[in-house]
Amino acid sequence: MRVLDLFCGAGGFGLGFKRAGFTVKGVDNWEPAVRVYRKNVGEAELKDVREVKGEKVVGVIGGPPCEPHTYARPDRKPPEERIYRDPVGSLVLEFVRVVRESQPEFYVMENVMGILDARGIIKREFREAGYKVKVNVLEAAYSGVPSFRKRVFFSNVRIKLKKEPWRTVWDAIGDLPEPDGLPDHTAKEPPKKVRKRMWKLKWGQGAVYF
Repeated sequence: MRVLDLFCGAGGFGLGFKRAGFTVKGVDNWEPAVRVYRKNVGEAELKDVREVKGEKVVGVIGGPPCEPHTYARPDRKPPEERIYRDPVGSLVLEFVRVVRESQPEFYVMENVMGILDARGIIKREFREAGYKVKVNVLEAAYSGVPSFRKRVFFSNVRIKLKKEPWRTVWDAIGDLPEPDGLPDHTAKEPPKKVRKRMWKLKWGQGAVYF
């Protein structure tokens, strides 16, 4: 029941699989993330995904960097250029390669909604690796996350989630202490124009919309 977690970050994706009973190994090229992952989830390797070889696992999961694909990026490139020529956007293909080499029972690859215009390319790559492709669009707000946040999950299985009641930000973090003095916490002031807008917000409104 071993799962390989690529682009593992601090471990949000891997922790869910660990709680579901899997043994998870993370891989990331950012040392601070690997350090946190080891505390939150367990085994993690500091390595560039391009150097990762396939291994015997039951599943491969992960979320390649979303920056080239997000709608929030004004200079977003066309799908083929992002996937095949952009050094960051092409990391999607590294995920596919590891799946091809590992031949797991399942894979789950997560990304932002903006990657949907490249779904044809991605589906073709997974099919050439020997896998069926299901495109699952999930809303985080239905899974207990205090945020309206849709994400795309490419997988060889259909993903169905049991809807949970919506939670507010206060429901999620209202019991935390003030950030001053918390270890590993850095508070960052929002831009001045955003701060001015925040003072005028009504309940349920947001200062920035994408």
